[in-house]
Amino acid sequence: MNVGIQIGRALCVAVVVWSAHAQDRPVVPPASQTFIDDIVLLPVECLLVEPLSGKGGQDCLRKDKPVQLQTTKPQYALLDSYNVNSPYDVISKKCTNLSKHYRMGTRFWCHNRQENWSIEFSYYFQSHPAINVLYLQEVELKTCASANVQESFGAVVRKFGQPSQVQSDDERLVFTRLDDRLTVSHRQSIPGELRYQTNDFGNSTFSCPGNFYLLFKLQPRQFQSGRANVIAKIQADQSKGSSPKF
Repeated sequence: MNVGIQIGRALCVAVVVWSAHAQDRPVVPPASQTFIDDIVLLPVECLLVEPLSGKGGQDCLRKDKPVQLQTTKPQYALLDSYNVNSPYDVISKKCTNLSKHYRMGTRFWCHNRQENWSIEFSYYFQSHPAINVLYLQEVELKTCASANVQESFGAVVRKFGQPSQVQSDDERLVFTRLDDRLTVSHRQSIPGELRYQTNDFGNSTFSCPGNFYLLFKLQPRQFQSGRANVIAKIQADQSKGSSPKF
């Protein structure tokens, strides 16, 4: 299955989108490809790992290549392009690898100052005798905004609809549909704080005029339990037909 990241439209107030020269949306796997519980398995061509030689750099996992868990029902897309299905192979090629600053080696960072966005992707990897599993754990988007909270939140509501009245408050909006959770916060950074963040990278280094910004956190819930169900199904299929002797 070939899944790629498609490009969206241009910047829109505080809710940022991609370049105006592209119009495509993210590809969503068809339901016919479902493996179990709305989970689709996408082969990962190159999972970056530290080489055993200790020479530094990174290499592709050559043996027992992992699969990325995806869903046929992603509910939200940031920058009109990135959802919980964002393919690891695409992100790892087009974004900066923060593995040398992050112990798990599964965090990537893309940013565009001219278009006012900075975005991080965090992937979870589990090695198992039955299958190596990878899935997107969180997408975090940072984009500069005005000091007016209601104005900034109004742009978010116009794009994503009404948030949860129970979980939202004056400082954040919470959207939940099916198994996707999107949290949007209006924040102000401390002037000059970047000078003290010498050991951090990614979104934290993206500064804003006036220090106000919106922070979007997109988190899937289905993959954490889904990976266990995928492994259980594979093991059940492998053991099918075994006849115990007593």
